Amino acid sequence: CKNNLKQIGLAMHNYHDTHRVFPPGWVQGTSTGTVNWGWSTYILPFVDQAPLYNTLSPNGTAMAGASGNLIKLISVYTCPSDPGAVQNGS
Repeated sequence: CKNNLKQIGLAMHNYHDTHRVFPPGWVQGTSTGTVNWGWSTYILPFVDQAPLYNTLSPNGTAMAGASGNLIKLISVYTCPSDPGAVQNGS
């Protein structure tokens, strides 16, 4: 768990170094039916999840191909020792 927290912290700082601001806590969709995004989405490229980030396209309006990825398990956001956490997609 400590390593995952460290990776999230580093991702936040790398986001800040790139954008000169920390990621937003929450961004509401621009119209009815759009998805709301949080900080965990915006740091995906900095936790080795750039392809997923590009599929989700949080800065755009298109959701093409994203719906199946909305439930994707991202290992850095789960504690490996948590017996209740879903591991390896099971």
